[in-house]
Amino acid sequence: MRSCDTSPAVPDSGSGAVEVAFTLLSHLAAEGLRHVVIAPGSRSGPLVYAAARLERAGLLTCHVRVDERVAAFTALGLAKASVLAGAARPSAVIATSGTAVAHFHAALLEADASDLPLLAITADRPFELLGVGSNQTTRQGGIYGSAVRRCFEIPAATAHAATATELAHAADVGRRASALAVGWGAGLPGPVHVNVAFREPLTPRAGGVFAGAAETEALTLPPPMTHPAMAPLPTLVPRGPRTVVVAGDLSDPAQARAAAALAHEGGYPLLAEPSSLLRTQAAVGDYCSALEAGFSEALPAPERVIVAGHPTLSRPVLRTLLGCGAEIIVQSGRAEWFDVTRSATLVAPWLRLEPGAPSATDVRFLTQWRTACAPPGPAPQPLAAAAVAVWAATRPGDALVMGASSAIRDLERWAPPAPEGAIHVAQRGLAGIDGTVSVAAGLALSGEFSRVRCVLGDITLVHDLNALLVGPRERAVDVDVVVVNDGGGRIFGGLEHAAAEPALVERFFVTPHGADFAALARGFGAEYVSCASPEALAKALAPRPDRGAGLRILEMRG
Repeated sequence: MRSCDTSPAVPDSGSGAVEVAFTLLSHLAAEGLRHVVIAPGSRSGPLVYAAARLERAGLLTCHVRVDERVAAFTALGLAKASVLAGAARPSAVIATSGTAVAHFHAALLEADASDLPLLAITADRPFELLGVGSNQTTRQGGIYGSAVRRCFEIPAATAHAATATELAHAADVGRRASALAVGWGAGLPGPVHVNVAFREPLTPRAGGVFAGAAETEALTLPPPMTHPAMAPLPTLVPRGPRTVVVAGDLSDPAQARAAAALAHEGGYPLLAEPSSLLRTQAAVGDYCSALEAGFSEALPAPERVIVAGHPTLSRPVLRTLLGCGAEIIVQSGRAEWFDVTRSATLVAPWLRLEPGAPSATDVRFLTQWRTACAPPGPAPQPLAAAAVAVWAATRPGDALVMGASSAIRDLERWAPPAPEGAIHVAQRGLAGIDGTVSVAAGLALSGEFSRVRCVLGDITLVHDLNALLVGPRERAVDVDVVVVNDGGGRIFGGLEHAAAEPALVERFFVTPHGADFAALARGFGAEYVSCASPEALAKALAPRPDRGAGLRILEMRG
């Protein structure tokens, strides 16, 4: 048995690689890591033996996915669930060396843009095999560039027994990587890369505690580091000018509460995107149509706009409201804060309105905006109405993941206020369709929500079909996947490309695919439900006491 200053005793396994992997993962677990998503591979074997031992001891939960991109987005969903629950915990995704590493990149980009604590742990070859054409070997250190907060490198340990120095290094990387991922030091959560090289032997000694047998000894984690809270002081915002609060995509409930408090205390109109966590009765109604009509006596232009989160959905918001010449104030702790007009006069992580009460001008301004932004009526198109039906089925304690294309835009215009405690989220950091089903699976696996659904277009589902593959030894993923199928990318019908030659638009933008989702569902072992109307979809989504856990594909065709 060997130990380093801050680690519990590490059993002699006959493999320095396994001992370093166990030290790294045990320190990450001590700092809050609870879920690890693993894609299969050989060079990453030491991490598998270590993770399995921690799982047998009840200190970690492992999930296995065949596809590395699916694994990364599933881990992203688990990370997002922790932030939504109010306590950012890192989740980790593990892959072997070579091209497997590249498949994590999209999820890390989204984690960076959305401030989510995702750890990418990649297995690498020892340094002596780099640059000589060795099989499945590439330059992995720094491969993700600016997408990660930092890349930590752990060199290959001594072959048959890691030294105390090697174990101490792995322990230190575990602590530092976790602290960076959760944003310790007044920073924001975000992705971190740990690239760890392993030298053979990659397997532990047969018959030992890492070999897969039942646990034979008590296993405790090392003591966690103490990280004092370093919350920034709020910045006071003066009362006075006519003000509108715009809430874009927000993953952090605390940031959402701060934006809601500004609007409430100031008596200001609150414009809330579907993934802002603020689409409640407190928000105004159909601001899209009102802003499309332009400012008028009925809808007076604001003198100041306070922006929280990442508003990216509505061109009327971006062009008419943010481009009207009003003063812009941004609530953000990001180095790349949202300010598309490049005119913000104040950017601060936390904003608080100076003491006082709404003036008569504020009350009149709010009344005008509430009247002009009337509550939306029924969605006129069946596919939009289907998205609204899924939104309406989301009750307190549930979570809904919204696809990043047409579905969420339909909901911005026609979704009614959501009940308190219903969570609606989307990947608006980079607004990609990547990994939408995988993220929903991660939310479901977190155990934080009563029910998880996702609503997406057919192209978005095709893009993440491998997320439907959950092995028979893995925990069932309880998610309703609602696909509004219009046979291609409907979103392009509302963009400037719609004016091009129809045949060109259809082939290169709409990209019809002809996928048979009923057959695909059967192939992946998922239940399939065909819904002829929004009403039939709403009925299929209603709670049913005899329903078991598992994936369901509910399809409505346009």
